[in-house]
Amino acid sequence: MSANAALRVELYQQTACYKKPMAQKAKETYPLPPYSTVKGFLHYVLDANELIPMEISIQGTHEGKLFDLQTHHFYKSKEVTTMPMHVHMLKEISLIFHVRAEQSVLEQLQTALENINEAPSIGRREDLAVIENVKLVTLNERHTKEILTLKNDIYVPRYSIADRLDYMNYKGISYRLNTVYQVKQGIRTWETVQTQFFRKGEGLNSPQYMEDEDGHIVFFHAL
Repeated sequence: MSANAALRVELYQQTACYKKPMAQKAKETYPLPPYSTVKGFLHYVLDANELIPMEISIQGTHEGKLFDLQTHHFYKSKEVTTMPMHVHMLKEISLIFHVRAEQSVLEQLQTALENINEAPSIGRREDLAVIENVKLVTLNERHTKEILTLKNDIYVPRYSIADRLDYMNYKGISYRLNTVYQVKQGIRTWETVQTQFFRKGEGLNSPQYMEDEDGHIVFFHAL
């Protein structure tokens, strides 16, 4: 795996709900798709039957939220109950994924994305995505004493900056995101990562970070 090479994938979605798993009375959405969702999307594109080692960085923007009222049906033995539920959806979404893996995996993924014959989903099945650009990029390590002004919303794994920042003073929002799972006694057991979500325009005090050749800041999490 080359530390300086990554595949950048740019996508557009008109609407999407990246459902928070613990939400009960409403289908609340994360502000960006979590690692588990992006991992699933990439493995689907690769037609993979087993976990492929890779590192992922997730960033993007959206223009606002929509709230849809839907009727959900719950089946318990012979009884069927219904309940109205609000679904939170983001709208006009632009996403940027950086993927770092073995060169052969990046090349296979690039070919698969450039020749995909259907609109993939990210989020719910109906949350279709348009692949706008796929590019192999070079990453560079940067050092600065300046505050970084973020160009996009972004997930930053807390472990990647905890040694350099007092994370109790973060402006961002803390999320524990699902990453990969193991099946134990027929039940999925998820691994998680503590992540800080920063919004576009916020300042990030990180004296060391990765940046691609077009100026996109990158923070990877390994799956």
